[in-house]
Amino acid sequence: MPSAVTVNTQCRSPNFDKLAFRRYVKNIGRAYQKQAIELISLCRTFVHVQKQSPDSDANLGMALRVVDDALRSAAEVKNKTSAEVDNKFETAIDTLSAYEAVYHPKDSMSNDSHMKTVRERMTEATKKDKSSSGILNTLKEKLQMKPAPDAWSEPTKVVEFLLFKSLPDDKPTIVKQEVGKGSKLEEILWTFSRYKDGRRLTLGQNPHCYELLPPSREAYGSEFRRDPITNFWDTAKICVLVDRLGRLYLESGQNSRAFDNVWIPKDAIIFKDVCGRLEGETIVGASIKGLPNLRYREGPQPDVPSTNSRQWKPIQDWREPIRAKLPPPGFAFNLYSRFIEPG
Repeated sequence: MPSAVTVNTQCRSPNFDKLAFRRYVKNIGRAYQKQAIELISLCRTFVHVQKQSPDSDANLGMALRVVDDALRSAAEVKNKTSAEVDNKFETAIDTLSAYEAVYHPKDSMSNDSHMKTVRERMTEATKKDKSSSGILNTLKEKLQMKPAPDAWSEPTKVVEFLLFKSLPDDKPTIVKQEVGKGSKLEEILWTFSRYKDGRRLTLGQNPHCYELLPPSREAYGSEFRRDPITNFWDTAKICVLVDRLGRLYLESGQNSRAFDNVWIPKDAIIFKDVCGRLEGETIVGASIKGLPNLRYREGPQPDVPSTNSRQWKPIQDWREPIRAKLPPPGFAFNLYSRFIEPG
């Protein structure tokens, strides 16, 4: 038994769970941790599974801003009353529930018990937060001890997160964070959401993590491909990419994809889709290769495609308008094949 802890062994249960207690200790002062992580998980799921359209994207973007406001409030709980934070979380839950009702309604005829609504999942998370706090206080009384966070620590290590502003970025913002073998992305984002400076990451930025990305611009060719990672234990440095203002919709026949960031490191265009996949222009353009009668429409903000045919422009090379709009942010345009004729 570590010398930093004094324990009344007569009160100690033979089933005492060191790891569980350590986790409770870690949660001291984080009364909203379970709720925050659940909100982040819900938002990430909605971002990845929704059918991308200007209308649904605009509504989800509004919901993400409300959730980010609740997370910021929880991170600053010392400067606020619990009632203020509770109200922020309730507003976030109501907003997400409204979005869910329109775009992801629960099938009332389904027998799948795993299909829980936003409200149901958040109710469970709230109970867990309250239970964690209550059990911690009980254990502290029974064990007659002062919590020592490192007494029974599970394996952890420090990882460097490189926050990229471009692709590649030779001067990224470097943030060192402690991670465990079981660390999940939601926990990582909860940590980053609590910063007040340039290290802060929001849900609206749709952050994704990658193994160390190539530092050379020449490495980003037209067939470049890289998927985001969810394992933060097996690498010492992790690159983080976020979205910029604007969205690119690519539609061909029945296929539709949305991209939240675009770079041209060297010659080829590199796309980041809403799920975080990085793909070069050859891979992205495969679905429209050789199709005639391509048209595109652009605007400062995503909106519903207009029926006014004069707003649609024919294009021979689908990459031309993309290159013309970079690097300034705030672009959005739809690219259609002959199978989807606007107007």
